[in-house]
Amino acid sequence: MQRKSLSIGVVALALVCGFARADEGRTSFLHSGELDRQLVGRSKQCDFEFTLWDASEDGERIGRTLIYDGWEANKARVPVDDGYFEVVLDFGVEIYDDEPVYVESRCACGRSAKWTTVSRVAVTEDLLAEDDRLEGLEDRIERVTPLQPSRPARIAEPDGPGDSAGTFNNTLEAADGDPSPAVVVDADGNTTMVGDLTVGGAIKIDGDNNPLEIHVNGVRALRFEYADALSEAPNIIGGSPFNSVVPQKAGAVIAGGGSETGANQVSEDWGTVSGGRSNHAFGMFATVSGGSGNTATGEGSTVSGGENGDALGIHSTVGGGLGNAANGDDSTVSGGATNTAGALGSSIGGGQQNSAGGAYASVPGGFANSAAGDFSFAAGRRAKALHLGSFVWGDSTAADFASTANDQFRVRATGGASFSHNVGIGTTTPGIPLTFANVLGNKISLWGQNGDQDHYGFGIQAGTLQMYAATGSKLAFGHGRSEAFTEKMQIATNGNVGIGGIEPATRLHVIGGTDSALGGGGFLTIGATNRINISIDDNEIMARNNRGASTLFLNNDGGLVKVGSGGISTTGNISFGSASGFTHFGPVTAVQRNTLGTNTILIISSAKAFCSLSLMDVEDTDSVGERAQCNVFIFNGFWYVQAFLPQNNDADVICQARCLRWD
Repeated sequence: MQRKSLSIGVVALALVCGFARADEGRTSFLHSGELDRQLVGRSKQCDFEFTLWDASEDGERIGRTLIYDGWEANKARVPVDDGYFEVVLDFGVEIYDDEPVYVESRCACGRSAKWTTVSRVAVTEDLLAEDDRLEGLEDRIERVTPLQPSRPARIAEPDGPGDSAGTFNNTLEAADGDPSPAVVVDADGNTTMVGDLTVGGAIKIDGDNNPLEIHVNGVRALRFEYADALSEAPNIIGGSPFNSVVPQKAGAVIAGGGSETGANQVSEDWGTVSGGRSNHAFGMFATVSGGSGNTATGEGSTVSGGENGDALGIHSTVGGGLGNAANGDDSTVSGGATNTAGALGSSIGGGQQNSAGGAYASVPGGFANSAAGDFSFAAGRRAKALHLGSFVWGDSTAADFASTANDQFRVRATGGASFSHNVGIGTTTPGIPLTFANVLGNKISLWGQNGDQDHYGFGIQAGTLQMYAATGSKLAFGHGRSEAFTEKMQIATNGNVGIGGIEPATRLHVIGGTDSALGGGGFLTIGATNRINISIDDNEIMARNNRGASTLFLNNDGGLVKVGSGGISTTGNISFGSASGFTHFGPVTAVQRNTLGTNTILIISSAKAFCSLSLMDVEDTDSVGERAQCNVFIFNGFWYVQAFLPQNNDADVICQARCLRWD
């Protein structure tokens, strides 16, 4: 007969025969029977429910109901050997030969099979059991361990022929009335679908708290179970039969994975484990997507994968990796290994052995970094942001690099730091490579961390650029480097300026020049070298004009010129003091009276002598046009004094010269 498409089908188990044996006045007896081998298949254990009646039909129930299904306090499932079974029954009432009683049985073999009721069987005197056989069988039954930790599904009893409503019945007819079953149980107890299974409505499970299971090759692969009377969300458990949801929890899902030694588990309402092994969703709304040994403990927490991850905080997340933990509420570890985000809102992007212990602290990755301060940031290698708001960046150096104050920015870059554009300090619009805010005060400290104390650095006050050293220190200028420095100029602590690498003894102290000459040189030059200038060396003052000689003026606009301890007297004499090696010569006088012309008088040899005009006397100048002149000069190796009247007049001129000679 060709099988047709059925709306739903199940196989009913048939009990062929049953026997009952009893001793007079006993409460326990041996009950045996044989099940239809084709329908039982290779099932090694079956579930039974036994009741005791006082009549073969109808009548009243005697004693308690005995259930052998391994559920909670019930007895273990009953072993079945090639369809034959034996079981010790004790209904808690004494049974006598002259008072007939009857055992009614219901049995189900295979987790997806329907419970089938068998006709009542009388307990007769000729089938009494020996005591030793009862004791041995009792022990054997008690040692049987149920295959599954929970009660199997019970399919609803038929209310009538099958229809499109999709309710399970003992047998359902196909569209053309063919009652052939759509499910066959083989000799091993495995359930096989034969033909097409069509569900036109709901699949219903009878009774309270009964699960629905789907087995593959005799092993549970999927389980639908009732959860909580207050919830409409059942639990769904896929994968290993060792996967489980804690009792009285609702809306939980285990999609698959797991093993006997690494079961997946959900312990709170609406938790999810998508796969992997040894994963556990402890928190409400918690999710473990896969991996191994992961736990989502906090409410709404997530572990996406990896190994041994733990999302402990509320709404915390572990993206993957190995041994990562998101312990703080709203914390995140995206990946890496052995990283811990331990505070509210903390985050770690990856890397190894990193920790974010401050609230809202962050470690993007790297190795052995710690963001311990609230709102802190640590990156690189062994960077330690220990203070509130600190930012620490460590390079590859294998040593800790830590913050020392709140709201601090620290960078360890042994290879240097480079910025491709302008950097602003206190300003958001830097116009040059390094720009400071337009605020008076200290700008750069080269030594000293407290701006209220003396230090080395730069500052700005109104109209003034300041460069300063601490009190008691000098400012030095030179070339080279700090540990190999050649000083060229300094400003001493008393304000003296030294040029040439000398501790200045005066306000300006210069050493190290060359001899002043017309072509150049000197210790100090005043004026442009291609124009009139004065050159000074360690013993000379020279007036120059573009590498040529020039007049040296001393008090050209008036005033005394003092040389030594003497000076210019009111009579015009010049005193040179009493220096050893010098002698005075003169005066020598030249006179020209009343008439045009000159009167020139030789004074002395110009060698080792210096002469100058010491007196000029003009008399009888009674008109505007009368003029007179005195000259002192060297000619042919001799000093001369000359009196000169340039035009006819009646004036008189007297010229007098004095000389200084030396050996």
